[in-house]
Formats: sequence, C-alpha cells, structure tokens
Amino acid sequence: MKKLLAILLAMCLTLSFFACAPEASTPSGDTGSPPPAGGGDDAPPADTGTPAGGGDQPGTSAPPPASADGVPLGTPLGGDHFSREPFKIAYIVNMLTWAFNKAISDGLEATGKKLNYEYTAWAANGDFDAYVNQIYTFADQGYDGLILGTDDALSPRAYEAATEAGIAFVGESTTFMNDEGLCIWPSVQQAQVQNGAMSVEWLAANYKNFWGDVDLSAVKLGLICLDFSGVSGITERKPGVSGKFAEMFPNGEFFDADLVALGSEGFSVQGGQDLTSQLLSQNPGIDKWFVVGLVDDWSVGATRAVEQLKMEEDVLVVSIQADAFLAEMGSGNQDSVYVAACAVSANEFAINMANCLVAILDGRTTAEDIWPEWRDAGGSYPRIQVAGTMITPDTYQDYLTAQSALLA
Repeated sequence: MKKLLAILLAMCLTLSFFACAPEASTPSGDTGSPPPAGGGDDAPPADTGTPAGGGDQPGTSAPPPASADGVPLGTPLGGDHFSREPFKIAYIVNMLTWAFNKAISDGLEATGKKLNYEYTAWAANGDFDAYVNQIYTFADQGYDGLILGTDDALSPRAYEAATEAGIAFVGESTTFMNDEGLCIWPSVQQAQVQNGAMSVEWLAANYKNFWGDVDLSAVKLGLICLDFSGVSGITERKPGVSGKFAEMFPNGEFFDADLVALGSEGFSVQGGQDLTSQLLSQNPGIDKWFVVGLVDDWSVGATRAVEQLKMEEDVLVVSIQADAFLAEMGSGNQDSVYVAACAVSANEFAINMANCLVAILDGRTTAEDIWPEWRDAGGSYPRIQVAGTMITPDTYQDYLTAQSALLA
C-alpha cells in the first residue's frame, strides 16, 4: 500500500510539473522520448575559468586533479573490489536505441568487471509509469544501486521514487535540480555551454581546409543549430553555439532549428534531415552554411539532406556527441560534409557514475560528501560536467584508442 500511494503521489506531482514547473528547475539529458516543448535561453556563454562552483563553465575542460574525498574522475575507483560479494547495479533509461545511451550502457557493463558489480540495463521506451515502477521493482529485487537517465518530465518522478525506495542512485545527463537551480543529488552531465562553443570554434579554425581561402565576412554565412527545446539538457548547449557564432561571425545569420516543430518525428535522424533540408531550400541567399547538431544523430540526418540537395561544396556539418559520427566513420563514409564532432566520452560518464555508486555502497563516502569541489555555489551535492574533445576523420582512431585505455 505504501508503494502504491507513493506512485500515485509521484503521478500527481508530475501532472503539476507539466503544468507549471519552470524548465530551469530540472536540467536534463538526451536520454529518451521527448517531453512537451519548453524554452531555451539564447544568451551568450559567460567566460569563466573554473569547472566547479555552479553552472557550466566554458573556460576549461579539465576536472580537478584529485577529489577531496579520494573518489577519482575518469579512472576506475581503486581498491580490492573482489574481496566482497558483487553489488547489483542497474541502468534505467528511457531509450537504449540512441547511440550515446547505448555507449554509456556498454561502458557501465565494462566498468562492472573492474569494480565487481553485476550489471543490468533496462529501457522504458517512453513509458514513464513503467520507468517509475521499475525503480521500485529493482529495489524489491535487492539491487544495491541505480543509474537514472531521465529527461525534464521524468526527473522529479524518478528522484521521488528512488528516494522513497531507499536505494542508492546517481543521475545520468539529467541533473537533479530544485526550483532554485541547485543540484539536489549527485549527477553527471555534459559541459553543455562549453561543448557548444567548442564546436563553433573548431569550424572557425578549420573551414578554410574545406572551402579554401574564402572570406566569410564577404559572403552570406548561415549557421543551422539543430535543437530540441523540450529537453533542457539538449537546448542548454545552444547558448554556447549561438554566443560563439555571434562573437566570431557578427555578420552571420543564426537559424534556431527547433525539432519540436516536427512533433514525434523531430527526435530522430529523419527529423534532422527534414528540417535541415527545409532551411537550406528556403534560404537561397545564404552562400555558405555551418550546421551544428546538438545531438549527433541529427547531424547524420543533416548530412543526408546536404547530399540529397547536392550542396556538399557549401555546407559543413559538426555535432555535439560523437557516437553517431564514429558509426559514420566505421561505415566508410569519411569524405562527407560531416567533418567533425565534439566527442563526449560515454566511458568517462560510465566510470564516474559507477565510481559514485560503488564508493557510496562501500561506505567510503556519502551522497552528501562525494566530490565537494563540484558542488554548485550554495549547493550541497555535486554535478560533474564532462567536457568534449573535437575529433575528425583523421583523429577519431586515436580517440577510440584513448577511450579503450580508460577501461583497459
């Protein structure tokens, strides 16, 4: 009965969340079916210089060299993990069909072999009620810890259920936030603004390698930013793109390509293709185009649109996240207009989240004490921000080698 009442209460809270909660209170990641549309702040990024102390910081990509509590970032937790029985840890996510989520899951499974935990991945496939119920099911089945990949609509329900179930958990991509914008539970997310700005900086530094000695101040330049305003953990990357583009190309024209406009198709490769094709076709006055997909699958769609319109000489495509880009490279499509990606390490995500849970379950730290240097100013819980690395057809193999070494 207590569990049923808790589920009913969480459902009621979610209804009120859809009706009135501000988007800023629950930043999220690209981990599942899109919720209804929300807003996106298009302010240029602030140029601060430290990764900790609140908010996404574009000034540096390096995490602190060592945590005050001894729990490392980016490398598996040390110690004799095999002197105890294995923990049972599950990854609950909306969708496992997206490349980044699948890569995180693979990383979590591999990390389990080092940190001695049995691993299960479970996808709700957009069924939020099933997602919440599965939290209780895993708790009842004796699981020790959960990694919760959510989105804006699901985040408060998942937090409520996991807290009520009394199970250790950590947030993936979605940062669990309160209405004051403070993190309320350990979470791992991307360095959103930084990664967006990095993508534009790369285009500015490298476009002449593809277009020759063209003067972009003398032609009409457009940038299409493939966005999804209904998921704040995606649209939070947009200010990095728009702000850096305005700074480096003040005469350029920015196109906010919000895939929410396409409904259910928007959150797909086809959505990226359709909206890119529409904008390219409707703006013949633009001479040269940059396309930045805030999710890599959309950049695959944009690439197909450029190829279909035979505009390869005038368009360069990049993305934030690189798992779809890596799939393109693996398929032999290395000479397309999809020229680079800001690779966000799924293995680093997996290691950090697994370290968090295992350290807590081992009694080495608590949710309140872990990674104090990554707390928001005025906050009590950390949100790790994973910065990306730009990779190209010439460098992606080196990146893959480095990623494999993380779990060697």
